[in-house]
This record gives sequence, C-alpha cells and structure tokens, in this order.
Amino acid sequence: MECYITAGVTHDGFGARMQRCASVMCLVYYLQEKYELPIEYLHTPLNYESRDVFDVDYQHEAKERITSGYPYDDISHEGYMMRAKKWEDRLLFNGKTIKDIEVKDFTVVEEYQQMIEDIEKGNTDKKLYSIKYPHLYYHTEHLDLNNFGKYRDKILNCFSFERPSPGLSQIALHIRRQDIDETHRRYIKDDYYLEILNGLKQSSRVSSAVAIYTQRDGFDASKYRRGYDIRYDDREEDYDTFIKLLSADVLVVGNSSFSYVAALLNPNTVVYHYAPDTDKALDSWISKEKYLDYINSK
Repeated sequence: MECYITAGVTHDGFGARMQRCASVMCLVYYLQEKYELPIEYLHTPLNYESRDVFDVDYQHEAKERITSGYPYDDISHEGYMMRAKKWEDRLLFNGKTIKDIEVKDFTVVEEYQQMIEDIEKGNTDKKLYSIKYPHLYYHTEHLDLNNFGKYRDKILNCFSFERPSPGLSQIALHIRRQDIDETHRRYIKDDYYLEILNGLKQSSRVSSAVAIYTQRDGFDASKYRRGYDIRYDDREEDYDTFIKLLSADVLVVGNSSFSYVAALLNPNTVVYHYAPDTDKALDSWISKEKYLDYINSK
C-alpha cells in the first residue's frame, strides 16, 4: 500500500509555508501511530512547480508586494520561486519528496475531511493527500497542537539546517510590522514588548542576551533606544531569523505565521500574546503576565 500526505502548495511567505509543512508532518506522525497504516509524509519543496498537479491560483502571483529590494525580490513568479529555492536550500529536507514518485500514478485529494474519511475506512491506497490549510483543523482530534511537543524532535530531524552553537543563551522577541498598523487585528502594541523588556532589565534572574527581530518599515525604533539588539529583516535572511527563533531559550511570539511556527518547533519557553482572533496555543505556552511574574520573583 502506498499513501502520502503533503503540504498543499500556496504562494505565501516562508513562515506560512513552513507552518503548513510542520503541521502536516505532525498530523502524519499522529496518524501513523493511531491507525498503524503505512501513511508517509511526502515533502513538496517550497520551490516546487505544480501547475499540472495541484490546484494553485497563479493569479495570486501578481498581487502587489513591497519592491524596495532585498529581500523583497518576489514581485514576479520568477522572483518568488528564486526566494523559495533559497528557503528550501537552507532547510535541507532529508526525506522523500514529491520528486521521488510518479504523481500521475496517484489520486490527488485536496479535501482534509475526505482524507480522514478515507483513512478511517482504510481506503488510502495510491492516494496523495495535499493539505493546503491544516491550521483550520488545529486542536481537533487528529491535529491537536499539543502533539508538537511529542513529535517535535522527529519533525526537526527531517531537516538538516544549521543550528546555533550550544550555550548561546538568548531571549528573542519577534515584532511583526511592515504590512500591518495599529488598526490591523494582528497588531501587537509596542507597550506589550516594552513591558517585557523593562521586566527583563529589572530582573536579577535573567542574564541572557536579548534580540529583537522585526521589519524596518513600520517599526518605531525611537521607543527602543536602550541599547537593544534590533535585527531588521533587510539585514538578515528570513530563514536565518527563523532558525534563531526556534532555538531561542525564550521566544516572545509575534502575531505572525513566521514566529508562530518557530514557537511550535521551539522546545523552550514560549511567551504568547493571548487575545481574540489569535491562533491557538500549546498548553505549555505562557502569557506575558506569567513570564513577568517568573522573572521578577525572588
């Protein structure tokens, strides 16, 4: 029996694409364990061309993007695919990919619920399931986010990207700006981050280095003038930042798929902004208030 599940192809940024890959991998490990079927994760590279395989809206490529230069060189389809290849080259997936099979020999199914029905009925032979939006099923029976804690090492071991050296303790704050402002539902006010930074400065329990990862456009640097290490995305590639976020000893998550997937894969302390319209959280994540209580306790 041959059955594969892959992350559906979209033309989103690195964070959203990586979140889908990781979520589908987590789902596959759960299904393998629950049903004891030879269901395998099949990696679709982020730069995979799929016009004749999956239902991809290529008109989406033409949407307006920031064109100020590096790293925003994805205004065209060719530019986007070039960046996607850079992402894939750094992730270094070391398992089976869609290029290792003859897709035409499989029935491609893109509906999540149809996949679950097929699995429960044992009707999966020669099926290739392409799950484009797994986040819609978070905290359901089959895709409980807390399974990331169980399968995290297996997911990370599928990638050979370089990790920071051990012993480099760091607190990382991700602040999403650029494409959102104070009227956007995903906007997290500077006061939220500044309260954490002030708590860290006053704490006698914290000696780790602190780094702020953000976009230059829309970020009010005047509020962060106390010698903080601010790293802008026009100075550092997104996959390098991603690896640092998922490796941080403490990760303060921004309202962004980019830092959200890093948080899913980070085994350490994750501080999450609990608010309406935010993504679901793992049980192990903590609020800003709990984190401040901890670092300020004697």
